[in-house]
Amino acid sequence: MTPLLVVSLCGLLATAVDSSNIILSGRVVDQYGKPLDIIRIKVEASDKVLLEMTLDLQPGGALSIGLGAVGQGTLRCHISAAGFETAQITALVQGEQALLGIVKLKRYLDLGPIEVLRVADGSAVYLDFWITSQTPRPLIIKQVILSSEEARQGPCFDSTPRISFNFRNIEVEGNSKSKNDYRKLRVSLLVHPERKNDLERTFRVEGSFHRDPCGPSVIKLIAPYSFSLETGNQNQPIKIRITVPFQFKLNRVGIIRPNWEQASIHITLNNGETISAKAG
Repeated sequence: MTPLLVVSLCGLLATAVDSSNIILSGRVVDQYGKPLDIIRIKVEASDKVLLEMTLDLQPGGALSIGLGAVGQGTLRCHISAAGFETAQITALVQGEQALLGIVKLKRYLDLGPIEVLRVADGSAVYLDFWITSQTPRPLIIKQVILSSEEARQGPCFDSTPRISFNFRNIEVEGNSKSKNDYRKLRVSLLVHPERKNDLERTFRVEGSFHRDPCGPSVIKLIAPYSFSLETGNQNQPIKIRITVPFQFKLNRVGIIRPNWEQASIHITLNNGETISAKAG
């Protein structure tokens, strides 16, 4: 009796495979069923690496890739993506096919939603967002970048920000002039610490402003401030607040009124990966 094709997370006995070109196929989605765009995949057979590469997935998260002659009936696949835990899946080969089925990757860090609030006197805007560690291992965040996009309700957790970044005193750096109205900025950043007994710290940080006569103006502000999410923070949303002026004046540019309702937040991790979220 011909055995059925099986996808299993457990070890399976290897059997000889004579096919000259095995096609590995399946779909890769997140834990909510949303298709991924790019993955990292490694395929092994009997401790021999058959394939290791970054792969652009087809629409719907589909993958289909030739492995050549594998010589074994069991494949061990390691699939990962930026911001997701690695999944290890063992699959049987039958004929010229090896099916992964639907592979679900679990995020190790969630970012969002973002809430945009105008302060009472109208001088500044709060951008509040939530970071949630989904993994028991510690994560180190190296910097927070704000650029510019819309608002959602925040979840019902502790509404006191763990860390607050306050960008102010935004100025053009020196006499910076260049084509396409690009300006390098000097910005004061006041960081309110997570513990009340810690002192506030003020940094001089970088930013940029680009006014395109044929497109939107873009402002980018960088907070190079490192903090950690520890094992005890797993599955506990932590609130971060960014405060920015509602409007400000740049020399040789004039009054700038960024559309903070369409802001983007980018979190850079210690491993170089970037997790992003947009308001709205």
